[in-house]
Amino acid sequence: MLSETATLEEKLAHQAAPEVEFDEMFKPSMDLLASLWKILEKGFCELKRMALRMAFTDPISVSREIGLRTA
Repeated sequence: MLSETATLEEKLAHQAAPEVEFDEMFKPSMDLLASLWKILEKGFCELKRMALRMAFTDPISVSREIGLRTA
């Protein structure tokens, strides 16, 4: 089991990352963020929760002195 894990880790380490241009990824990412914003503005409560979960992977913390914090 450990040798299989080591073999897979080695394969992943030597695997090249896909070469994607910034311009190719910018438009789809902006479209996704725009659709999330539309959901937050007009969506139902369940859709808003789902959009927030997609946008923020960690829970949003609230401080009494500072307010909402995402970092």
